[in-house]
Amino acid sequence: MKLDEIGDAIVNGASVSSVMVPDPQLPSNQPAHDETYALDYFFLRDSKFFAATREDHRSFRELGEPMPIRNSFVYSYGYQDLMATCSTQVPESSRWTKMSYRYSKFHWQLRNDQCLVWDSDVVDGHSEVTALRAAILSGSRFKISMLDEDGLWNVLPADLINLEVDGSTFNVRTSTAYIPALIPDSGSHSKGIEALEGLMAYPHFVKTNIQVIPIFLAIFSDGTYYTYFDQVALRRFRRLMIFATGSGSSDPVKVEYI
Repeated sequence: MKLDEIGDAIVNGASVSSVMVPDPQLPSNQPAHDETYALDYFFLRDSKFFAATREDHRSFRELGEPMPIRNSFVYSYGYQDLMATCSTQVPESSRWTKMSYRYSKFHWQLRNDQCLVWDSDVVDGHSEVTALRAAILSGSRFKISMLDEDGLWNVLPADLINLEVDGSTFNVRTSTAYIPALIPDSGSHSKGIEALEGLMAYPHFVKTNIQVIPIFLAIFSDGTYYTYFDQVALRRFRRLMIFATGSGSSDPVKVEYI
């Protein structure tokens, strides 16, 4: 798979993990070891993307010390090798560095293990819910790819889908991602990325005042949605696809990055 095909695969339901070797030249990464992260949240624009983990990571602690705060990690493709770590326990800032500063090896591992069960672009798609209902009744897990009104693809796990028993109306609530506010902000996105590039210094994470924000979507089959921050008006999505687990090929595809 070519690197420029990754985004298309992600939007079309591929599950993705990062597989890395943290740079053993850094004392905190010794001895050299392999590791992997499940990447559950993606934000794609113009063939570039940021990918985020759940906010589940905690550093090891010595016995008797307080529990370290939980963090999420954010990796990028097409954004000057940038990565970040952030926490809702410190929402006023996020820390940034370069992936090549922290890892001696890094690749994306993709699996085609999802099946498309609903697509707003399909003719009469709003009334055809047979595949969606079958996936719900079989206890599948779901994820959504939604192209929002600003042209950003949001790929998120679904927390809950409600489908009317005797109808075709449904709604979706997503799991909540916690990411630096720069990522979804179309207005300051490009300038912010350029500014970050100038701050990077090997091998450190640089603390910034880029805040951590929640990304949550409530989506409706009539073509509307709202975000975590919306209070008054509904928005309209450009496209929505819903994927269910348990179908497709589970053979992984390795895409080298570092």
